[in-house]
Amino acid sequence: MKQSLQTTLVVTAVIFLIITAVTTTITTAFAQINVLSHRFETTGLPGVIGEIQNNGTRSHDKYDVDIVANFRDVSGTLISSESGYIDAETLGPGDSSAFQVSSFDDTLPDTASTYDLIVNDERVVVGAPVDGDSNSNSNSNDDEGDSND
Repeated sequence: MKQSLQTTLVVTAVIFLIITAVTTTITTAFAQINVLSHRFETTGLPGVIGEIQNNGTRSHDKYDVDIVANFRDVSGTLISSESGYIDAETLGPGDSSAFQVSSFDDTLPDTASTYDLIVNDERVVVGAPVDGDSNSNSNSNDDEGDSND
C-alpha cells in the first residue's frame, strides 16, 4: 500500500511538471507577438485594423493568432466584442502582418468610445480612443487584470 501511494505521488508530480512545462512554452511563444500599429476604421465594416509583429523564435499559423477587440462606450461598459485574424498565412520569426477585426454592427462608430486589443488572451492595448490616432507603438504589455472581459 505504501509503495502504491509513493508511485501515485511520483506519477502525479511528473504529470504536473509536464503540464507546467507545456503551458510555459505555449505562453512564452505567444507573448512575443506585438502590436505595431492600430486604428479604428469606419470605411466598410467598422472595426480595428493594424499591424502585428512576431518577435519570437517560432512561426505561427494564421489561425493561431487570435485578435480580439473589445469596444466600450463612454462609461466603460463593454458593448461589443469581435475577433479577427492576421492576413498572412504564416507569421514567421521577425515577420509582420496586417490584421483586421470587423463588426457587423453599423452603429459601433456612434456608440463606441474606446477599444482594447487582446492577442491570444493577453491584453496588449487598453483604452485606445475610437476617434483618435492610435497609430504608434502601442504594445503596453501591462496587463491590468483579467483580459477576458
